[in-house]
Amino acid sequence: LLMVWTVGVGMTKSGWSDRLITAFALQLTFLILVLDLRNVSNMTFARSWPLVVVVLDMMLLCEVPRRKILPPLFLIVAWLLIIEAELVMRFGLFDLPGTMPYADRSALCDCVEPPCATKSFTALQQGLASSLPSLLVDFFLTHRFAQTAIQQRNTVQASVVAATEVAQHLATFDLD
Repeated sequence: LLMVWTVGVGMTKSGWSDRLITAFALQLTFLILVLDLRNVSNMTFARSWPLVVVVLDMMLLCEVPRRKILPPLFLIVAWLLIIEAELVMRFGLFDLPGTMPYADRSALCDCVEPPCATKSFTALQQGLASSLPSLLVDFFLTHRFAQTAIQQRNTVQASVVAATEVAQHLATFDLD
């Protein structure tokens, strides 16, 4: 809610630092990815990683410099690659503490050790061919939108400042 409020009133220029927003975004990204690990290892169909897109969008609209936006972006791309590798090779990431017990998972699918490993082509098709392009397309489209919105805001601000100065000069102009 803090980030939404920040975007709503445009606080980056007047108070909130890029460092604070970036730290908040990285923490939020980490929490979202932990929740996503829990969801994917418990075989729920609701994945939470797309919420990172909202975090990235807020960072763009808050005018956080690009070099500070890249860590969460790289983190989510690496996360998607790791999850797809786990789905194919099953190296134990889904068996971490806090996930659903094996007995509960075995009733959900028909394989020796659920969640079942997927074929490489299926993982490539589902994960990398759909998730990564949608993430990157959204990021670049939102980046362009944010740049345009910021440019329009700056133009309107300059117009308001100019109108204020003209009004002040007209108020001091003596007609007599």
